[in-house]
Amino acid sequence: MKGAIEPGGSRGYEPITPRSVGIALFASVVICLLSAYNDCYLRNTYFIGNHFPVTPTAFIVILVVGFNLGVRRFLRVRGFSSGELLLVWAVMGLAGSLSAYAFSGYFPSFVVAPAYLANKSNEWSKYVLDNMPSWMVVSKDPNSTALRWFMEGLPKGERVPWEAWAGPLIGWGGFALLLYASNFALCSLFFRQWSRNERLVFPIVQVPVEVAREPERDGILNSFFRNPVTWVGIAIPVLVWGLRGLRAYYPALPNVPTSWWVGGLFPDRPWNSFNLANAEIFFCVIGLTFFLTVEAGLSFWLFFVLYRAGYVLSAWMGTGGSSGFFSDWGNALPVYETAGAMIVMAFFICWTARRYLAGWAGRVLRGGTDREADTMPPRLAAGLILVGFSGMFLWFLLAGAQWWVAVLALGFWMVMLFVLTRVVAEAGLLFIDTDAEPFGLIPGLFPASWISGPSRVSLAMHYGINTGDMRKLFMPYVINGLKAGEQAGFNPRKFVAVLGVGALLGLGIGTYGFIATSYKIGAINIESWASTMAPFYYIGRAANHLKNPPSYPMLRAGEKEVVPASVAHLVVGGGLTAVMLVLRAKFLWWPLHPYGFIMSGTWAMSRIWFSILIGWIFKAVVMGFGGAQTYRKILPAFLGMALGECVMSFFWMVMGVITGVPGAMIVP
Repeated sequence: MKGAIEPGGSRGYEPITPRSVGIALFASVVICLLSAYNDCYLRNTYFIGNHFPVTPTAFIVILVVGFNLGVRRFLRVRGFSSGELLLVWAVMGLAGSLSAYAFSGYFPSFVVAPAYLANKSNEWSKYVLDNMPSWMVVSKDPNSTALRWFMEGLPKGERVPWEAWAGPLIGWGGFALLLYASNFALCSLFFRQWSRNERLVFPIVQVPVEVAREPERDGILNSFFRNPVTWVGIAIPVLVWGLRGLRAYYPALPNVPTSWWVGGLFPDRPWNSFNLANAEIFFCVIGLTFFLTVEAGLSFWLFFVLYRAGYVLSAWMGTGGSSGFFSDWGNALPVYETAGAMIVMAFFICWTARRYLAGWAGRVLRGGTDREADTMPPRLAAGLILVGFSGMFLWFLLAGAQWWVAVLALGFWMVMLFVLTRVVAEAGLLFIDTDAEPFGLIPGLFPASWISGPSRVSLAMHYGINTGDMRKLFMPYVINGLKAGEQAGFNPRKFVAVLGVGALLGLGIGTYGFIATSYKIGAINIESWASTMAPFYYIGRAANHLKNPPSYPMLRAGEKEVVPASVAHLVVGGGLTAVMLVLRAKFLWWPLHPYGFIMSGTWAMSRIWFSILIGWIFKAVVMGFGGAQTYRKILPAFLGMALGECVMSFFWMVMGVITGVPGAMIVP
């Protein structure tokens, strides 16, 4: 595959044009308005459901094959430039990342649920509502019509009671603005270091870059689309998902299986604990895995298998009780060991960039901008980071949280977002999540008596609204968007400004669209997870923690308590990661990457491990027997495989919106 697109969008054309910005923003508004209906009500493939965004990628394919091809052949005009296409892709993805199953989808339900779901049995009135200020929720009155109409639907002749939403919109919307502004600044700070100094691959960006590339020698299609190998890759998911999608309309058609239950392979103890869940085929995951290094692909699926083997060991040892290192394996690795791994990984990433960061800090103090190193003026980035963190800290204090809880929550939350963003940028993992976040981590690291009610409730609300669902985190979309902009030769300041407008649209329109759709249909009729199940789970855990404070398990040496079990796992996770980093630095043959360990205990990995395994096998065989030359020849087939699944997802998604018949849920 070829390198970066020529600066200036190619052939001297300005990539940031009024038409490209207008199309990107208009398409973003449509996505954000319809996401609640498509993603939650119809249960179609989501407009934006992971970090390889279906709708923006399919949309630029339509512009290339549907529009550019026609105008170039028949009108002899250029059509959209590669830079314009990449701008549309980046802005649509960033705006859509905030809609539906993100802030815009969880915020409305979580500010309604505490009072609406409160009853005498769960005692939320005492343990939840009394531990939060009024501005955090729409109402504390369970009989409020603003709550009931949101959940059950607006009666005829009534209007949406927007006045009841003023407090939470200002309070939570203000927090979101501080968060996303600081996220922008952090991404701008590290982008040049990752892209130019460390030369990360950014695998997810490679598909839209190849789609948008200019045709060679004044042709009408570029070499990617003219390559027969590309169309072999595209054809596979088109045939499979074409037939499966038709089954929604013609159930008698045969089914092409893409998922197999392998959780019950071993029925006897202790091996029945070795539950690998489903073996699922996702062509986009297979295609992007082929782009990764062999060690990264191996690490993701192997560490997941080893994590599941840990359950077998725990069952064999009979440590299902309340003590011992393996006693709480369901939380030990995915929460505490992963947290330790992320802390060490974040330190390593910053240490690697220490000279770059020192230069940036000098420019902050002296003033001035390095055009080659700075995506955003250093003082502006530093100001956004400072204001963002200070504002979020003040928000926690106003919510009633203890100051030290606020510091730890914000500090580790940024570590988590930073490391997961790096995983997406370097390893191209399109589907990510983690349980190692402040809501689960902080209450486990300290005795229950240390944490106040308002601290526990604010952590639960924050987690449910901002990071309970990490399928499309904001920061990875920013960093991938910046990479697309670099490939197209965008003016960084102009491009960051356009991305900022897209983010504001996504936040505002997405939130409005979800609230308005919920009042029209009723949130409980749209989708049960975001409206009731997630609030029951996260807020209910906080209430139960306050009602029945959990024990604080300690590891013992004989009769003596030595160290808290959670702290021991934190140290073990950090230590294992440090050892792997040293081995990778010292020995070229070392085959394992810490990213696999960080992701091993996640729900995301339980969905995509098998597809990663398949992609890794293909990559290992090709590199082992054919070498780099064969790899380059075959790579278009795997990028085409990812593109074909993306296009089919979009096709059945559009059919579902038009007909009201949910199509096949395709991408993870």
